[in-house]
Amino acid sequence: MDSNSEAVQIDRAALLDPEQTARLGELIEHCMLLEGVRQSERNYAMMQAVEQSQKRRLFRTYDDFNVQDRYHRATDFFINELYAPENLAQRHSDLEKMVPFMQNWLPEYARQAVRLALRCQLMAYHLDLEVSDQLIETGVAPENLSEQGYWRAYEAVSDPASRLAQIQLIVQVGQALEGLVKRQSIYLTLKMARVPARLLGIGAVQGFLERGFKAFRSMHGADEFLASVSDRESRLITEHLDSSG
Repeated sequence: MDSNSEAVQIDRAALLDPEQTARLGELIEHCMLLEGVRQSERNYAMMQAVEQSQKRRLFRTYDDFNVQDRYHRATDFFINELYAPENLAQRHSDLEKMVPFMQNWLPEYARQAVRLALRCQLMAYHLDLEVSDQLIETGVAPENLSEQGYWRAYEAVSDPASRLAQIQLIVQVGQALEGLVKRQSIYLTLKMARVPARLLGIGAVQGFLERGFKAFRSMHGADEFLASVSDRESRLITEHLDSSG
């Protein structure tokens, strides 16, 4: 495939529209299409390099949280589950199979968390693909991608509104997961669903929700962590995009 992120057209503003959260099937479809673009011969190696570069940066940025028992699980979940999970294609496949059952299996507030996570992933896909496209067009080899090279490409193609929207979505996902923690009954539901989910072939989604619940429960309050994510990522946007204009 020689198409880039424009192969799947999504209105980014719509990703922030609460009314869009009802369209779970459409979100899953877009995620699976973008996963195909990500794994294409043209994009895969560079997307892997971009994601790994960002994961290293994120672990450095949030090392002060990661080293604390209270925040370690949440930091790992934020980076390895929300930003660039290893089993994302399987999770999308599971979600596609789950749609007919979600109404009965998950309460609305849990389905909302899934929808927000999908919107967050769509935004990350689009933004990372733009950076990847820029790196490919300027002749950067994936194995030679440096942090400075990443930021040059980021500055060349990013706009503050989309990047701030991405942060807003991340915080919204965190708030939704924090809301799950306040409803202890959902954890019992998730635990009881482990075996049925595996038998139905939807274990990746069940595992994502259970790990998210445990990560946010271990913080005993997510306000400080989410505020720090919003503040630190927003300052990076200001640093790189205000100065690049």
